Parts: sequence; structure tokens; C-alpha cells
Amino acid sequence: MQQHDILILVDSGSSHTFVSDRLRPQLSGVQELPRTISVQVANGQVLSCRYHLPAVEWSMSDCQFVTDMKFLP
Repeated sequence: MQQHDILILVDSGSSHTFVSDRLRPQLSGVQELPRTISVQVANGQVLSCRYHLPAVEWSMSDCQFVTDMKFLP
């Protein structure tokens, strides 16, 4: 993703695609969401999401994808 290798977990039951907030300073095109959204993660904890990166081009093996990604701490 933008020349960064990242590890991913594919979860077909997730409502959105998320990436670690630690990567945010290294990426270009990050935008603040119009309003913060709350996300409940697998352990029941609720995290706040304030930023997203629209239309991220990424690949896995020989497959290409374009996905909006949201950042979580």
C-alpha cells in the first residue's frame, strides 16, 4: 500500500476495512471523517475512528483491489 508492505487479516464479516493508525503518518491522502465513528472490535472494546483513506489501491499475490480504509488505534 503506497509502497509499504503491510500484514492483513481478511474478515468477510467486518463492516469496513481497517488499518492501524500507526501507519497513518506514512501515507498520503489521509482525510478526516466528517464525524467520528465508533467501532466495536472482536474483544468487545469500542474504538474511535476519525480518519480514512479513500480509494486505496493494494494487491495481494496477483490480485488488485481498490478499497476505502479507516484507521483504528
